[in-house]
Amino acid sequence: MAFDNGAFSAYQNETEWNEKAWLEMLKKIDRLNIEPEWVLAPDCVGDKDETLKMFYIYRYHLSSRNFKTFFAVQDGCLPQDVPTTAHGIFVGGTLAWKWKTLSMWCKAFKRVHVGRVNRPNRLIQCYKEKVESVDGTGWFRRPPLEWQDELETFFNKHSDTKEKQK
Repeated sequence: MAFDNGAFSAYQNETEWNEKAWLEMLKKIDRLNIEPEWVLAPDCVGDKDETLKMFYIYRYHLSSRNFKTFFAVQDGCLPQDVPTTAHGIFVGGTLAWKWKTLSMWCKAFKRVHVGRVNRPNRLIQCYKEKVESVDGTGWFRRPPLEWQDELETFFNKHSDTKEKQK
């Protein structure tokens, strides 16, 4: 289980990110004695400089709890921009930038999560790049028949190839 920070929802709803809600979420994780796989540090969608600033402002709230911290890479980020204290990256940013740079992130970092993976072709791309995890609400908004056949065909074909290689 991993925890996001709510920045994309705020961006999408054209509202301000809710620092208080994020801090309350951290306290609730503490109270429930949950050990998350990782927690995403606050970010600003599509804004590299603001995301870096926010990471350094809020990282203490995560490191003091011994949470593994993921950094959200944004448009214009390069691997050398990622803070060395980050345990992994969350590929965010605008859609065009995200998919254009995904391979670079997967080569540069062992732990990669990709947000907003809502189409079969994008899930397959993440699988081929060996992405650790993805998220996306699109799977729940479209009927399974729109994506199920494409995924089954790909994974069945891939499964056959793996078996032949043994």
